[in-house]
Amino acid sequence: MKNNKQELEQFKSGIFSLGTNFGELAQLMIEKLEKFKPADEKYFDLLDSNKKRIEVKFSRARKKLKSLRSSNIIDLCMNAATDSWVLTEDEATKVSFDCNIQQIKHLEFDILYYGIFFQDKIVIFKAKSKAVLEMPGYSIQHKGGKEYQFHINRTTYAHHKENHFYKEISYPELFELFKKK
Repeated sequence: MKNNKQELEQFKSGIFSLGTNFGELAQLMIEKLEKFKPADEKYFDLLDSNKKRIEVKFSRARKKLKSLRSSNIIDLCMNAATDSWVLTEDEATKVSFDCNIQQIKHLEFDILYYGIFFQDKIVIFKAKSKAVLEMPGYSIQHKGGKEYQFHINRTTYAHHKENHFYKEISYPELFELFKKK
């Protein structure tokens, strides 16, 4: 039988291994933390008690990998799944990382909850839709498209922390949040 620490570490490791379900995890986290309701619409994720449209976008903090080359592809692929690529918040201020907050349709929501899953904590930011237009590097995602993106990296992280920080949550807190029925 696993003890609580083993369960927590397995849970945390699994978060960094999730594929497309990662976005759903982040959405469920915000829904439970803020007591929001799921939206019936396909253009935004949640509704608050005042019927404000809420969008949720998160990324995981991982060291930026070297460019793939035929000489390093086997080594990079064999080591890409390890937790050694996952950064703490402190490490993220010292090494290259890139969190792409993407598929943003700013006219489709009122408030954006976004953030980063670091190795040691989850940092949550909050911005009104108009403020998203002022994010560093906010740009169209695909040529001719209607979706936008911005990146949080070593040079832009301080801007987000100073202007849009909302709260931090620990992995034990997240684990307990989801254990509650």
